[in-house]
Amino acid sequence: MRGVRGFPQRHEIDYLLVGHVARDLVEGGDRPGGTVVYAGHTARQLGCRVGIVTSAAPTEDLTQALTGLAFVCRPAAATTTFVNRSTASGRTQRLLARAAPLEPCDVPPAWHSARIVHLGPLVQEIGAPWLDAYPPEPG
Repeated sequence: MRGVRGFPQRHEIDYLLVGHVARDLVEGGDRPGGTVVYAGHTARQLGCRVGIVTSAAPTEDLTQALTGLAFVCRPAAATTTFVNRSTASGRTQRLLARAAPLEPCDVPPAWHSARIVHLGPLVQEIGAPWLDAYPPEPG
């Protein structure tokens, strides 16, 4: 992947996570969000070596949100951004910006042997080629 940034991609991983890291705008500020953030930290706490494939704007510093996790980031014009509001009837969420689509070729070669592949899309950033690249195991 051209323009990749992130942390060591040379090492094998157990748990591959694919999806956008989001910026969630909430009352009082913003915070990182998305399946890859929450599942990545959970898997790491359970002892997995985690690798994340994501996309964000080059100005987005993902190192704090993904502390302790290996990741590669496809450069995009924007970071996936949501406005989240709590109301009496529940949470509302509005999409403001969307990062780039992700492709199986974005996965570093050392990560192809991951025992677990977790596709965690937020805004349709993962297409059908992922199912061909990582088919379910029979059983």
